[in-house]
Amino acid sequence: MLQVNIDPKDAMKNLNEISKDDIPRALSAWIEKALITIQREAKKEVPRDTGILARWIRYRQTWRSRWEVFDNVSYAWFVHEWTRSHTITAKWWWLYWSWARHPVKSVRHPGTKANPFFVRAIKNKEDKLLSLLASTIDSFISK
Repeated sequence: MLQVNIDPKDAMKNLNEISKDDIPRALSAWIEKALITIQREAKKEVPRDTGILARWIRYRQTWRSRWEVFDNVSYAWFVHEWTRSHTITAKWWWLYWSWARHPVKSVRHPGTKANPFFVRAIKNKEDKLLSLLASTIDSFISK
């Protein structure tokens, strides 16, 4: 689970000075800035081979009060979490790589270690997210 810990005393110390109409707009403004920040940092942290994983990191609103930053590539979860060793078998003909001596019907893949790039992105930008929240609240107070 990805989590950002926010101390409500620090982040919302001036919340009482904002009108009730401005709170949803302030929160929406902060969410937008936070999502863009996490998306950019995740693109920096993602492992690069072809660049496809980094290219497909997006964010979206999934419900009225739920947003997510995600990677829309089919193998992103396996890179982020891990894979155990497994056999890759050809569906139709043979498996072949340019550096292989000859085509083969199956290969034994050793698996991959977890590379939690989203977790690193959030941890790297936790302080910035808190300061963004404070500055967004302050900008609505000063209006």
